[in-house]
Amino acid sequence: MSENNGSELKTEQGRNGEVFVHREGTKYLEVRVSYDKGGMCYATYRQKPRGYYFSIGPIELERRDGVTTQRFGMFSATGFLLEQTARLNAKRLESWRAQIAGKLPALVAAYESTTDKPTILAAIREVIATTP
Repeated sequence: MSENNGSELKTEQGRNGEVFVHREGTKYLEVRVSYDKGGMCYATYRQKPRGYYFSIGPIELERRDGVTTQRFGMFSATGFLLEQTARLNAKRLESWRAQIAGKLPALVAAYESTTDKPTILAAIREVIATTP
């Protein structure tokens, strides 16, 4: 389902709470706020905290014969822990999703401003930290 959130962005809502921002053709920017149970991260061999996470990254959606496939590049997305928590609270997760949805144009602009991941992360954290 396609919608226009009041700005120039064309977005689609995913089944798991993610938002797909249309860029061109089949290319999208996926913005996701999710809960992660935490545990061992086998990529870094570090303990990942349990909590609510934000991620943003480019993907390609291809729809054919009623099936949608996603393609993405390894390590192309970037994200971070929004809030550490002991367990999932559905109301708190929806609160984070609503807060991020309200800042979507600024988040997309911050992501597309540069290709340097540390700079992108700093810009996105700044956008999220500002009150709406």
